[in-house]
Amino acid sequence: MSEPFPQVDDQLPLSQLRNFITRQVPAVITKDKAGNFHIITQYDIIQVI
Repeated sequence: MSEPFPQVDDQLPLSQLRNFITRQVPAVITKDKAGNFHIITQYDIIQVI
């Protein structure tokens, strides 16, 4: 098994979020104010841009 995905703040700016996603770490996890968890991938970032 690999390391768990890093958890980031849901208010983290996109410019900083891009620094977390690499070839070794393909996704991050965030938790919204309602307590729901979301997985964010490079594909999601590209869709926002």
